[in-house]
Amino acid sequence: MKTISWRWLANGKFRSILLTMAMVVFWTACSDDTTSLNGPAANDASANTKANINSTSSFNDYNIAVTVSTDGTEWTYSITKKAVAILSGKTPKDLSHFIINLQNCVTDPTLSATFSDILYAKVNGQPANFANSEGSGTGCNPQEVTTNFVKIDDIASASSWVIVIKFDRGYQKVTTKGWIKAGSSCNIGDITGPGCPITDQCSYGQGRFFANGYDNNGSIAQWPLDANNNPSLTIGGKNYSPSETHALWAANTGLGLSEVMKAFFELGALKLSDVAPAELAAAMSTIESYFSGIPKVTVSTCTKQNGPNTVTYNCITLPDTSNGVSATSVRAAADTIGEWITANECPTIN
Repeated sequence: MKTISWRWLANGKFRSILLTMAMVVFWTACSDDTTSLNGPAANDASANTKANINSTSSFNDYNIAVTVSTDGTEWTYSITKKAVAILSGKTPKDLSHFIINLQNCVTDPTLSATFSDILYAKVNGQPANFANSEGSGTGCNPQEVTTNFVKIDDIASASSWVIVIKFDRGYQKVTTKGWIKAGSSCNIGDITGPGCPITDQCSYGQGRFFANGYDNNGSIAQWPLDANNNPSLTIGGKNYSPSETHALWAANTGLGLSEVMKAFFELGALKLSDVAPAELAAAMSTIESYFSGIPKVTVSTCTKQNGPNTVTYNCITLPDTSNGVSATSVRAAADTIGEWITANECPTIN
């Protein structure tokens, strides 16, 4: 076997090799220590923090505007990045997916909208990828709140998003929970969502309850009963019997015609038909407020000069303003209700 002479070990070339090997071992050892003790990028903590902030998002980084079709079947969610978040130096992230809680019918949870009730969904006019489950690792956990939800998934990058969901029937609007997955975050917040189904509502016209023949057409069965089991209609906090409203109806004809009293009968027709459409809430409240500020309505005797003759007739005298509500506002409310009843009148029954 060949041996290494001491002369070769002592020469400069060998010393150079030893020095190089020592330096490699030294720097390798230093690098290993830095990784195990301090983690990556330990000397750039501010840069690391900044990167994490920019990858996160919050629910309040976005505006969510909701519009619903008149029949309650089409729900449109317009989602935009808030300008205030952008101005603060934080760039809101693009949406990854959007989740809506559907379990919202409090009176009968079985009537809540479900995934199977959705006919289609679109994002910015294109067919959406939607599902009724949430994958792992997303940071979202809607199952903590409900198992009845819809997830609009794989949302493409954009400056804003218009999400349209079409149901096979109409639903009322309620406040519920929604989730926004953006960047590395998934955040929950309050949104408007579908509640109980909208039932078809109809109302009978005024004549069925108040005109001649009201006691022969079976409508008396639709009157609610007071504490003494007598039919009674309550308007403005005052109770009216069928005979009293019939007398008011008869007086409110011909010379005694009052457009303000028309509001009394329009509201009465809705109440006796047992409907209170949401779109008529303001009109109904206006009429209730007006009649609550005056005494119970009764029939009076009025006179009018017709040439040399004085004509006497039954009439109803009402003030121009009551409870701060003008007669003009009451007449407008009556027209609103009357138009709705005309468009949604129940089939006549006897």
